[in-house]
Amino acid sequence: MKYFIAFLLCMVSTMAFADINKLRREAISGNPDAQFQYGIYLYARLDSIDIGEAHDWLNSAASNGHERAAAYLALLSAAKQDFKSANAFLSTVTDSCAIVDNLTSVYASVRAIKSIINFLKSNSQFSIIEYGPLGNDIPFLFERNDTVYVCASLKGKSGLLKLDNRGLRIGHDDIPLSYDYIVPMYGEQINLRSAVGAADSYIGFIVSPYLYRIPITDSDMRRLDIHGNETYFSIYGSERERVRIPEQFVYDSVRGSYIESDAEHNME
Repeated sequence: MKYFIAFLLCMVSTMAFADINKLRREAISGNPDAQFQYGIYLYARLDSIDIGEAHDWLNSAASNGHERAAAYLALLSAAKQDFKSANAFLSTVTDSCAIVDNLTSVYASVRAIKSIINFLKSNSQFSIIEYGPLGNDIPFLFERNDTVYVCASLKGKSGLLKLDNRGLRIGHDDIPLSYDYIVPMYGEQINLRSAVGAADSYIGFIVSPYLYRIPITDSDMRRLDIHGNETYFSIYGSERERVRIPEQFVYDSVRGSYIESDAEHNME
């Protein structure tokens, strides 16, 4: 399982550009969009050697008027509790700006980023970059129907925050911050913009530990949807018919699958 989790993390940070050297040359030439994309590419790799250079390229893009770069830097600054820098970057961004980036898994408007900043200002004990099994993550957030969804952790436990446009927490119990880690994922053959448009079907989360109840085949993987409902998907990318759940069926990773007795079921 841990190797598959690592594979999923790599999927999030895999570069889609066919010619990274060409992109780098365009960035060096002063193209702000290339500077932004190259900086995102380096940052998404989560290699400590690349992080400093990534920020340099993002700063270059922002200095050259690239609003998405400035908005993304505002988000990164807020994640590190540097709200002065976050506000400075946001002051250069218009309200119509939005980050839509498959590499870093961010789909958010400036309003959404402001709501996260407002939340973190009042709740400094939360983190939006330490939610995964490695504890060194890139922010995963998206905006849907006036709600901001963001993976987060609190006191070493992870889950999914849901915020309104003022930065107030809503939906506390859908995927509570009570797991050892949470791994966000969406279909590898769909971009983030499309995934958010059909988030109920395409965006899901693997959390651990979790007692799953859906029996599935070896080619499927269990996960939670954005509402905390248990679902599953095929690791081969094809859709599968939902398996009927036998009454009182329990999947337990330690004990194995079994049917609860009436006494066990009534104890819950």
